[in-house]
Amino acid sequence: MFTCILLALVGALLCASLTSAHLSGAGGLLAADCSDAGSGCGQVLASRWAVFPPADVADVRDGPAQTGVPVAALGLLYFAGLATWLAFVGLCRGQRAGWNHLVLQVIGAGCAVSILYAGIMLSQLDSVCPLCMGAHGANLALLAGFFAALRSSRPGRSDESSLEHPTPRLALASLMLGPCLGALLWQALQTGGTDSAAADLAARLDAIEQDAGLVELAYFADTRFTDNEQTRARFDGVKRPDDPTLPATDGASMTLVIFSDAECSACGRFERLLFDEIVPLFNGHLELVYKHFPLPIHEHAESAARALEAARLQGAFWEYQALLDGYRERLGSVDHADLAATLELDVQRFLADWASPATALRVAADISYGKNLGVDGTPSVFLNRRLVDPLTRGLLGFWSRRARALREAREARDQSW
Repeated sequence: MFTCILLALVGALLCASLTSAHLSGAGGLLAADCSDAGSGCGQVLASRWAVFPPADVADVRDGPAQTGVPVAALGLLYFAGLATWLAFVGLCRGQRAGWNHLVLQVIGAGCAVSILYAGIMLSQLDSVCPLCMGAHGANLALLAGFFAALRSSRPGRSDESSLEHPTPRLALASLMLGPCLGALLWQALQTGGTDSAAADLAARLDAIEQDAGLVELAYFADTRFTDNEQTRARFDGVKRPDDPTLPATDGASMTLVIFSDAECSACGRFERLLFDEIVPLFNGHLELVYKHFPLPIHEHAESAARALEAARLQGAFWEYQALLDGYRERLGSVDHADLAATLELDVQRFLADWASPATALRVAADISYGKNLGVDGTPSVFLNRRLVDPLTRGLLGFWSRRARALREAREARDQSW
């Protein structure tokens, strides 16, 4: 029974960290892992499935905690309640043995929910959150452990840890203590070392800076970019007049520069989020600049970057980029001439530009710009010259706040939204 109690406490702790990450935008217990570019934590927390009932896409744009109860918070109450019951009541015997089967049914239903949400992560989100999977694993192990404890407590077997007659008062106390234990665990995380970073994140998100005459909210993960003058100096020359750009409308706007790799799966996930969800939030007032940063570990990324440049020279960069997105996992099998023909480009000119030294030099220049800014992985995203934290960039609530700040700035200047 001690093992079951421990598993329930582990599940409660993981769910408390997930709830903290959901509400604050920090990475919880696994902040270092969740901030990795390839991690799915941010995508899972920002998805419609992070709340119950599942949010509509339009609601998720305003932040993952806006339209329902965080699933992690429900998991916290579930695990904390079980931990309290198992610790204060344990296994019932005699006439009260029916309580055991009720608890088993509750754990079984919880495991069914765990399997459902794990399946959603793998099949619909194409992202996996380590904290979520840890909680689901603890839940399944808890079911197996409780079932084994039930078998060992059958008539004829001794189980000294079981309570023969849990009084209604004790049962009621355990049900009341469950949420209290969950609240204490969450509060411990909020005030601990892990979430001191979360508090710092919230403070940074609420800080208002004047940058080029525009009021903006920003979170800067890298101390190399905390000095405005240094950052502006580093960005001098990064944006070229003929870079692949989605221009913003006149008036106050924000600029997003993305260093990307055509063979990077994390880039693909972020770019789909960018075009499907983030760009519409800004209603045409976000300037998007694309920079090449093919990583050495990706064999075909540099060749694809040159192909994108060849398409740009014929005014079809974004169209070609959209086509390549479907080939990230098999980029080596792409026939770039066929893709160019699909877009009705001049194929001979495309092939000549693709192989030209000028195109290779342009890609190399983007890589050099990125390295000068400290870029060492993809995607690397800069909003108004500031590096956006890898976990935060996947949270729609972060971008919604940026958009709201921009809208308020435009309205203060009598500019239309």
